[in-house]
Amino acid sequence: MRDLDSINPTFMRPSGFSRIGGLGALLLTLLSIPFASGPVPDIPLERNPIVSVLVVMLITSIGLLVAPFLSKWDWRTKYFGTSVLCIVSFILFTLIPCIVLFVYGTAPLIIDAMVFSIYAICYFFWCRKFFAIYREIYDSAELREILYQEDLDAIYYSQRGDKYLLEKIYRFSQVPRDRYFVCSIVLACLLIPSMERLKELLGIPFHHIFLIVGAFPVSLMFAGLAVRSYLIFYKYPAELKKATGKEVYVDLVSNCQKLGKNFTKTPRR
Repeated sequence: MRDLDSINPTFMRPSGFSRIGGLGALLLTLLSIPFASGPVPDIPLERNPIVSVLVVMLITSIGLLVAPFLSKWDWRTKYFGTSVLCIVSFILFTLIPCIVLFVYGTAPLIIDAMVFSIYAICYFFWCRKFFAIYREIYDSAELREILYQEDLDAIYYSQRGDKYLLEKIYRFSQVPRDRYFVCSIVLACLLIPSMERLKELLGIPFHHIFLIVGAFPVSLMFAGLAVRSYLIFYKYPAELKKATGKEVYVDLVSNCQKLGKNFTKTPRR
């Protein structure tokens, strides 16, 4: 087996990286509780369903801080993926305002339906791209060997191979295009002169409204990261282990093979 402890960056070891991720998720969850309870101060925390969900996430975050001390977390994808998924907690800063709008807001039904539809449709098509790309990679032996390098005793997920495939072959970025960020921020700023009317109409604080609009591309980015992490660290490693009996480990720095000039990518359906 490859000596991954000497190959990969020390600070990225799952035993330590998971604690950083767990701590980040813990802090983000704590910061999200005021977002969920602030607009409805008359409702006790224990009766606020949004806060109840956040408390469960808080307990899970504490578990992630403790788990590496109870068992050895090596470079297997299931351990490394846990740390990466913790980063997705940043999505709370847009989802919590949306949920508060739906549950406690006073907005007309048409506005709730419009916000929900925009989020749901954009999430669906954005995340669908990751499913389509990685399914095509996995189904192609030539592409799969770049993403998952098989040795005699183990299989290695190649981060450089992943980056090469997305950037060079598929011309696709984890981050939405700059224009989406600019348009969202500009639109949110244009709402500032009408903040009092919007607060009265929607029944939630204006900073919630600003985040729903201005941070929308950020939520797309982290939703995509969640789907991507699930696919490369859990779904396909599980299929590979079932097919080969070999564990899948994470290699962050080793070089990957490149495709020949004669390779032609089959268009996605």
